[in-house]
Amino acid sequence: MARVSIFSGFLVGVFGLVVSVLPAQAVPINYSFTAADFFGPAPENPVSGTIVYDADSLISPINQLLSIDLTIAGYTYSLAEIGSVPFGEDALIGGLVTGIQSVTQNTNDFFLRFDLLTGLDVRFTYATPSNSLSEARTFNVTRSFVNEPVAVMEPSTLALFTLGLLGFVGCRRFRRSN
Repeated sequence: MARVSIFSGFLVGVFGLVVSVLPAQAVPINYSFTAADFFGPAPENPVSGTIVYDADSLISPINQLLSIDLTIAGYTYSLAEIGSVPFGEDALIGGLVTGIQSVTQNTNDFFLRFDLLTGLDVRFTYATPSNSLSEARTFNVTRSFVNEPVAVMEPSTLALFTLGLLGFVGCRRFRRSN
């Protein structure tokens, strides 16, 4: 009988652990911007685009880039041509011509830097084959969830819950047979 009561206590503890564990959040974030008032020659002024990325929350570092809608001076960027890196408290998204953190002159290249906490304090620099560099620091920015965060139960949490449920059923059968 003492085994059953210890086992029951264990099950209650496991159930409490499972219930208290928060599920992971998957949050696609839509970051739209318009850059204007460029310093230097700017073949296109203003420049507007949208980048969708995945992060744990609106203010968390970027986990993965999901899509890009950006055309500058007739050149449309693809997802395969860009990357992202954390940059202190900022996010940095850019072309992979010579690295995300720099722009190579006379190529189709860009980088976008913004404060993760506010989405503001943005800096946008780009180059095209016909110009050296164009840089802007003032724009319109909108940042929002693409859809509401979806709670995703982690596999380990689900396994613990299933194990606890099986243990509970086994305990009930054991009590009935005795």
